[in-house]
Amino acid sequence: MSTSQSSQDIPVYLGIWTNWSQGTIAGLTLTTTQQQGGLLIAFLALFVTFTGSCFWTIISFTTHQVLSRQGAQNALYHQRQAILRNSDTSAVALWRLIRMSWSWRGNAPKSWIRSTLFPLVLSLITFCAFAVAGLFSSRVATSRGGEVLVIGGRCATLNGSLLTNENSALVQTYLCSRIRSSATYASTCYLDHRSTDSCRTFVRSSLPYSISRNVECPFPGKGQICRKLKGAIRLDSGYLKSHTDLGINTPPSSRFLYRTVNECASIRTIGSSRRASNHSTTETMFSLLYGKDMMGGCAERANCTFEFVATRGEDYHMPRYEYDIKYAIDGRIVLIRLR
Repeated sequence: MSTSQSSQDIPVYLGIWTNWSQGTIAGLTLTTTQQQGGLLIAFLALFVTFTGSCFWTIISFTTHQVLSRQGAQNALYHQRQAILRNSDTSAVALWRLIRMSWSWRGNAPKSWIRSTLFPLVLSLITFCAFAVAGLFSSRVATSRGGEVLVIGGRCATLNGSLLTNENSALVQTYLCSRIRSSATYASTCYLDHRSTDSCRTFVRSSLPYSISRNVECPFPGKGQICRKLKGAIRLDSGYLKSHTDLGINTPPSSRFLYRTVNECASIRTIGSSRRASNHSTTETMFSLLYGKDMMGGCAERANCTFEFVATRGEDYHMPRYEYDIKYAIDGRIVLIRLR
């Protein structure tokens, strides 16, 4: 069982689900709120105690009947049978049998061992078994460090076709917040390698990657687009497992491998850029001509790859967002300041 501390910021599934990291049987997990989890732990503790009492009642009755004899018996026999008959719990029976054995140790050293050894061992085993069960009943719940199932109802992609001049400020606010969040997570979980609470959002605090320098120009045309034939940077994640690396909870038959390779190179702009024609009198736009943009961000202009606003008029008012990005490559700290 796992308890969810906050289901408002991150939507967490509450109920029974299967954690496929533990298998079909051992992976059955119940996720509840912290308050309900506390009530369930208290109920389990009472249930274990009640079960132990009922179990000892059956054991003591069975032992009493097995050890019962017809005919005249000594006082040690009747005292043992009385203890088995009147002890409600294994702890009480164990204590009374120990006291009885200690009292009879000098008078009948052989008889008391033969008479009390069997019920004494049964009561000791029962007491230890349910004591351990009571201690471990609280460990069925994990409130920190446990894995929960996140509801993916809020997952979506940004639709670029809905961007307009009216909502561009909201988009920039969203992008800035994402960049700040990503930069903070990278500096905390990738640079310092600290095991903090902020690094427990995902199933793995950091993903492996490799950096290659002096890579050939990744674009067609090589020297016509890139400033140098060699000098690009390649970031390769390698093959990531969907279950253990990305945290997609699926059975083994539905898992997959994912790999992403990103290359960055300095490109030429002379001869591959021009001023874009638009109907606005307050904006100056430029187009980069490296091939057709398959995402449709250039208003279907031929051979246009990307367009950006170079200057704006004085009547245009839009808030500016400033942020710093600091990251490390092979131990070297790089600071990017965007204004």
